[in-house]
Amino acid sequence: MAGFSSNLHCKLHFEPAACSLGGELGGLDLELDLYLKKISLKIESRRWLKNIEKILQDYLASQKNGISKERTINYLIKLKTKDDVETFRKKAFQIRKFLRYLKIDWADEIEIPKMKHYSARKITIDDIRNLINEMESKEYKGNKKIFRALILLGATSGLRAEELYKLNKDDIDLANRIVYVRAGNSKTKRHRISFFSREAQAVLRCYFKDVKGKPFFSGISKHFRKSKIRIMDLRKFFSQEWDRRNGNYFAKRILMGHSLRDVDAEHYAFMDENDLKKIYDEVMADLRICE
Repeated sequence: MAGFSSNLHCKLHFEPAACSLGGELGGLDLELDLYLKKISLKIESRRWLKNIEKILQDYLASQKNGISKERTINYLIKLKTKDDVETFRKKAFQIRKFLRYLKIDWADEIEIPKMKHYSARKITIDDIRNLINEMESKEYKGNKKIFRALILLGATSGLRAEELYKLNKDDIDLANRIVYVRAGNSKTKRHRISFFSREAQAVLRCYFKDVKGKPFFSGISKHFRKSKIRIMDLRKFFSQEWDRRNGNYFAKRILMGHSLRDVDAEHYAFMDENDLKKIYDEVMADLRICE
């Protein structure tokens, strides 16, 4: 048990006779199916739901003769040895939730390791400017305008990396500086809009002359792998820069595709496109990144 979490080690004891949950695995599969249907009502991301299903299927596969405390402890020790801390935390948390759902009396004895303090990385305009210079200095057989267009659009719209890569030419309204995220391309499976700066508009207009309607940012992610700033960091920059400019918190959440669960946010949830664009323009429309 060396190297195992001290919290988990101290609180769990090997009592297989008292803690076994008998029954056929088929019955547990049915319980898992019902559990997944229940939590699907409040989980928006289909991808995350599939991740939970895989975590729990792997766990049940380790409990061949029914769930027991001893086998569960051994399985968690194996996970902790194999996975990084954050991955282990996520898996152990989902297993404990499922055991609580099954009303296993020792489920609450599973303590999840605490997260270490994390300070969000600060990303500045200089960082984005340096990224553009870095990418445009690379050897690239295609049109190098793609880098500046992608970086400026991502940095001023707040889209997720996978949402940027799936964009078609028809998803961007250049004249009105609107980008449409289709439900099928969104992490939350919901259609939404965001906007981009006037500087990004000028760069995109130039780039648009050379591309067609297919996903025109796909296939270049590999060029960012060794960069200090990656495509996913553009979204972080957008969020931080919005806050630095004292932008409205709820409007930012809408633009970034976050859910609004606060009662005070209900007013913003029903804003139309023009109202949202007015708020955006006051904050980000005139942002200049390139010198």
